[in-house]
Formats: sequence, structure tokens, C-alpha cells
Amino acid sequence: GGSRLRLQAGKVGGGGAMSPAGAAGGKSVAIGISASALRTWQLVSYCYVWHGVCFDLDSPNTPLGAIREKVSELGSHIPGNVFGSRSDSEPSTYCTPELLSRFPGGWPRTLDVGVYWFGKGDAMAKAVNGGKSEYYDPTRKTVIYFHGWTGSGDGWTRICKRVTGRCPAEVCRDEVHPLLMERWLDDGWNVGFFYWDQFADEECTRDAEQKIWFDRDGHGFRWKSHDVGSGLTTIQVLKEKTNSLGDLCADHIGTVMGSFSGTQVRFIGHSIGAQLAVRCAALLHMRGHPAAPQRLTMLEPYFSKHHLWIFRCKKLQTGHGMGDFTALATAQCVERLWQKYDVVTEIYKSSAMTEHKMLGLINKPLDAMSVLVNYKPNFCGSFVFGNFGAEMLNEIDIMHLSCRHMAVFPLYFLSYGQPAPPLEPKMVGGAKPGSALTNCTTPSASCNDGQIREWVQRQTAVEGRQRWVQVEGSYSLGTDDDTFSLRPGLDEEAKLDPGGAANLLVMRAAKSDTELYGETHKIAWWRNTHSLEYRAAAVGTLVAGLGFLAVAGLSSYRPAWRMGKNTIADEESESDGIEDSWPTREERSEEHMPPSRPLRSGRHC
Repeated sequence: GGSRLRLQAGKVGGGGAMSPAGAAGGKSVAIGISASALRTWQLVSYCYVWHGVCFDLDSPNTPLGAIREKVSELGSHIPGNVFGSRSDSEPSTYCTPELLSRFPGGWPRTLDVGVYWFGKGDAMAKAVNGGKSEYYDPTRKTVIYFHGWTGSGDGWTRICKRVTGRCPAEVCRDEVHPLLMERWLDDGWNVGFFYWDQFADEECTRDAEQKIWFDRDGHGFRWKSHDVGSGLTTIQVLKEKTNSLGDLCADHIGTVMGSFSGTQVRFIGHSIGAQLAVRCAALLHMRGHPAAPQRLTMLEPYFSKHHLWIFRCKKLQTGHGMGDFTALATAQCVERLWQKYDVVTEIYKSSAMTEHKMLGLINKPLDAMSVLVNYKPNFCGSFVFGNFGAEMLNEIDIMHLSCRHMAVFPLYFLSYGQPAPPLEPKMVGGAKPGSALTNCTTPSASCNDGQIREWVQRQTAVEGRQRWVQVEGSYSLGTDDDTFSLRPGLDEEAKLDPGGAANLLVMRAAKSDTELYGETHKIAWWRNTHSLEYRAAAVGTLVAGLGFLAVAGLSSYRPAWRMGKNTIADEESESDGIEDSWPTREERSEEHMPPSRPLRSGRHC
């Protein structure tokens, strides 16, 4: 059946204004499909059905070894590496004077980590302080994007590559890179990108991932340096006193947004950058910072458990390492942020990277407490048998993995300012205006935080079974033709719960962003000098202090005749030897010193 297998290039979406990379890169990839590729797909398809006995990475008695061998053969036909390989339309280097001038300070030779604020036309400027600047106003709502792993190919630092406000080359043609942030800027948002690319430039994804949480060896954090003039790339080490890149992020954002007084903050993280967004948000909330976000958006959140050979990683370790630490830590942070600070979390997936444990760790606890939307970016390229689409193969498509993994980045940002995609079949009426079911039928960037909150509450009510799956519009980058199905649907849930408690949660009028910001940034009464509790405590402390002084003054008063008797008694007892029976002050302090105890280990959230 190999002769019947063909690639279908993506159609142009959005009225021809956007042209996915699948149409450009499909030819070279199609040539590379050989017998080894077909054999790989057979094995993967078999494992898709019998995943219980095939996807055990730690067991040598599974088809994993055969799949590994076939993927290695297939890798020789693909430029770069399977994950994050450059398309034919992408240049071999970005190290031009024009690009380097956008990042002052000597990048990529010197370390450049932190927020850059963006303006119209993909203009940018580095954030330097918390005051108002050309592209930042502390009174406006703010969104900050955190990119993911940058070690693909030979590493992004070596070719001066950085993600910006344009559609990336992995998804869009080189000659057509739509601007992604224009509608956000038109609506009054501050748009920032948090760059940590020199830390994330590791051969193995897991080595970059662990820096978000801790310094594993205690020797500092490795980062890549590249001298454009000499072409020399070296490894440097950041030895500043910081526990993790999450702490570094919270310190930096706490400084550059120190005077923030807007009504909304949203963190958006892609791939392993989603972990950094969560960790940074948790630390900002713990510190009570006004820039702590009330909404987290995780685009293709990736969690590694093993070093994978298809990621340019030469380490073939599958039996030890961090295990599922990062996945559990992220889920715990999201749970704590929801329970203590009412922070809502939404997840958007678009590739096998986050849906199949052969490639990454599926974080089911995280999915169960978040709004979950599944895109199917078949515009990257798809497999077709005759006139029938091979849906199963598209879901585990590794031939276009780079595009599919990155596609959710432009899809999400371009959805802002657009109506929420409709559901198929359509939902019944009865919902109030402004509710999630009325204005946010499918979660997207346009939904306000209150509507996302209602869907999160329904997710909790249905015990984590809720998700949206794309059914139409998968062959175009534009969002105007997208439709989704909701699982479980309202009718289905009504049969399981005749009372309809879960469905009623998304039919109420949602709270405004201003109201939610006040709820997620509650000031403790002992820090709010205007609260009644603070004033009552202050008055009580004052009264208690005056009472203590009065008692101390009365007890220290002694009549003259009493003072005289005490003096005589003291003189008579000078040589009675009683003072020698009392322990010295130093002995008493040592005797009553409490036992030492080990310090508690620091919490990640």
C-alpha cells in the first residue's frame, strides 16, 4: 500500500493571506519517505491501538527498539532533526546587522535574558525598569509570552534565531510571515516576550527543562554564547545566586513591572516554556506582586521523562533521571494557584508531542484541572489514503512534528479579536449574555478570564473529562472556518446529571476581568492600612502597649522606707554564699537552648 500513501499539502487559509510551511516543505519531505518510513508508521500504528504493551519505554521487550531503529533511518531523510528541523524556506542563519541591532548589549555573545516589549510592526525594546516606556504602559493590561526549547538543529544561538511577533518559519512561508500581535496592540495590551533562549539551547530537552526548577549540580546554569565575527560558539555558566530560572524570571518581571497598576495580566508559555510561565507566576503570587497573572495559557505544554534520540540528544537514558518531577510540580503549582489565588489555566494542544507518551510525558492531572482544547493543524501536511484521510496517522504525525508543535503559537495569538469558534452540534440556548456558553463556546484568546473560569469550574464538576476537539478548519491557518466538538456535550452531561449542575456553571453571566483581578490579588489585612481589620489591630496594639507601660511603671515604684530595708538585707547576705549556687547566665542560656532542627526544604509553589 506504499504507493497509495501520499502527502497532502496544506491549503492557504484566511483568504490567501497566510501560507503554511507544509505546502513549501512537503516536496522535500515526501521524497524522503522510504520503506523505512512506512515500516515506522506500521509499528507506530500498531502501538497506537495496543499502547498498553508497546509504549513502555523502560522495557526492552517491546517494539520500541524497532521503532527507534526505523526512526533513526528516517532521520537521515529529514534535514536537521525530526523535532524542530528547519524548513526549506528558512534561512541558514539570522545573524544579520539588522537583526542584531534589535537586541542591543552584545547578544548572542553576551547573555541577554528578560522581557522585551513589542510595538506595531514587530518593533521591540528591552524592558529596563518599571516605568512607562515607548512600548509599555504600567496602567494597561499585559500579556507575556515564554518560548520553549531552542536546541533544535544545531541550536538557535549559533544562527542568531529568536521567536518574535511574526508567524515562525516552521509554520508559515518565508515570504509571508503574518504579524501576530497587531490586534492585541490595537486593543491596548502591553505585549512582552520573555527571552531565555541561551539557557534553553541544550541538545537534550530535559537539560533545559530542569533549569526552570533547580540547579541540579549546584554549579550554576549553563548558557550558550556565540561570537558572530569569529563564528565560535562556547558554553558559559551563570553563577549568580539564584535557585532556578523560575526565580530569575520572577525577580526580573518583579522589577520591570514593579509599578504595574493595570487590570489584567496573562502569561502564555509554549512547550517547556509553559513550565517557566507557571513557575514564575507561582513565585510572583507568593510574593504578592501586582504583576502576578490571573490567567495562564499553556500552548503544547511539554514534559520530558527520558532523553529522546530524535531530539538531537545523544543520551539514550530511559531508566532514570527526573522522571515525572516536572509534570507533577507543574500540576501542583496550577492546583495551588487555582485554589488559593483563583488563577485559571487553559491548555491548547496540536501535536503528538503532548498526546503520546512515546514522545513525552502526558500530564493527566494537569489536563484534568484546566480548560483543554485540541487543534489539528493538518495544514502542516497530512496523510491521505485515496479519498480518505488517515486520521490516526495524522494524530501521530512525526513527519511534520516541528510545524504541528509550533502551529498552536500563531493559532492562539491570531484568534484574539475574533469570535470564539462555534460548536458542532450547536449547544442549546438558555445561557445568559456574557456567559461562557454564549460568548466563549470554544475557549480562545478572545474569551475573557471570567468565561474561562466558568469552563474550568465545569471541568472540575465533570471530573476532568471535558475537552474540545477540532472537527473543521484544520487545513487552514485562519480561524474563521474552525469548528469544534465538546466532550462531554451538554446533552450528554445532562443525562449523567439530571440536575444539570455542571452545565449551569457555564450559563451564568461571567465576571469581568477587573473583578477577577481584585479577587486574585487580595491584599492581606495586615498589609492593607485601609482595612478595618488593620485599624482594629492597630488600636488594640496601642491600648495594650499603654497598659503594659502603666503596669511596668507601678511595679517599679518603691517607697523610700522599703528601699532602705532592701539595702540592709542585701548587705547582710553578701557573704552567705548563695550566689555561688546559681548557674551563670551563659550556663542558663545553654541549658534552655532549644534543640536544633533541619531547615525545611523549599516549596516549588
